[in-house]
Amino acid sequence: MHQQGVAFLDRLLRTINAQDYQDIEIVITDHSIDDDIQNYVQALQTRFPVIYSRNVQDRGSSSANFNNGFRLAKGAIIKPMCQDDYFPSPHFISLLVDRLIGSKRGWCACCSIIEDATNGTLRLFRPKPTHNGLLVGNPYGAPSAIAFLNMGDIFFRKELIWVMDIELYIRLHRALGAPLVLRDLAIVTSKWSGQVTSTHARNVGLRLSEYLWVLKNTIPGGSIREYIGWTLYLFSASLKDVARFALGRTRKPRRQFKEK
Repeated sequence: MHQQGVAFLDRLLRTINAQDYQDIEIVITDHSIDDDIQNYVQALQTRFPVIYSRNVQDRGSSSANFNNGFRLAKGAIIKPMCQDDYFPSPHFISLLVDRLIGSKRGWCACCSIIEDATNGTLRLFRPKPTHNGLLVGNPYGAPSAIAFLNMGDIFFRKELIWVMDIELYIRLHRALGAPLVLRDLAIVTSKWSGQVTSTHARNVGLRLSEYLWVLKNTIPGGSIREYIGWTLYLFSASLKDVARFALGRTRKPRRQFKEK
């Protein structure tokens, strides 16, 4: 986390500790190469029980690290949270639990307040539910925006990073139907230069390989309509990525003007 891991985790845990819901279990799975997070957790004081796991397998894969946490979780609902995201309201968990359990659905998605540290702006992302079973693109945002019932068989594909969330949403739609959309609840998701989305966005080869992986391994399990829709989307996204890469390689540098 570019030496910011402890600061991000501390911010997140402070917002968890402020929740008015009483039955919370915190699972921290640590993929870092140093001992900073482990030392922080050892000195941690919180209202809620903490399960800490030093996870050295598949280091660098956020999918695998999430999955490790999912396996350790004992609660009825799993609420994934990226380390650099947090809850803006102390009522978030209580409202989410009440509505998800009352809805009889297997998962839910909330809004995201995107806090852009690169330019100091805030932007609201609203989930775009689909009821026809066809997901093209990402209608729900980052993993921090969803929650699901702990069924013991919901995991990210560890082969994926860039489209790990979209691929999971496809399978959730197939298995559980459309999510409950919580339009008046939001998490804060951070946008900064060191986050996985930003670092992997520059790796065109990784993005193209993941598009093809989803097309080969996930999409064939659905309908012909879904397969055609995703094929067109991935083909379009791939062309855009190649175009961006080509423009980035061929664009001439701007002239630098010296002060007189």
